[in-house]
Amino acid sequence: MQGQAALVLSAGGARGAYQVGVIKAICEILGAKAGQSPFDIFCGVSAGTLNAAGMACYNDDIPKGVELMEGIWEGLTAEKVFKTDLKSIGGIGMKWMKDLSLGGVLGGTSPKSLLDTNPLRDLLKKNIPL
Repeated sequence: MQGQAALVLSAGGARGAYQVGVIKAICEILGAKAGQSPFDIFCGVSAGTLNAAGMACYNDDIPKGVELMEGIWEGLTAEKVFKTDLKSIGGIGMKWMKDLSLGGVLGGTSPKSLLDTNPLRDLLKKNIPL
């Protein structure tokens, strides 16, 4: 394993946009081109995972990966991460109220999150070829 370089990215929401800028600078300093990745290992947590996955998928063309991730972060809005409409938030809230007040005795699906993150799933499917 000696001589390998890892890209390790932390969590932190908007910190992900900063991470892409740092990756871009590293690639520029090292003169990385298509077919030349300065990284052998990619890992991350939360927002860092998104960047690590994007960069790993374009490991053979790091400049293209950086461009892709820059575009994602520049165009990112809350609506592209989770549903913010009243119906969606109210529906999840009602599921939580039902589950908490009745202890899950009615069966059915328990709520898994406070917000519906399907828009983020769609964004990732569209942009990151896993």
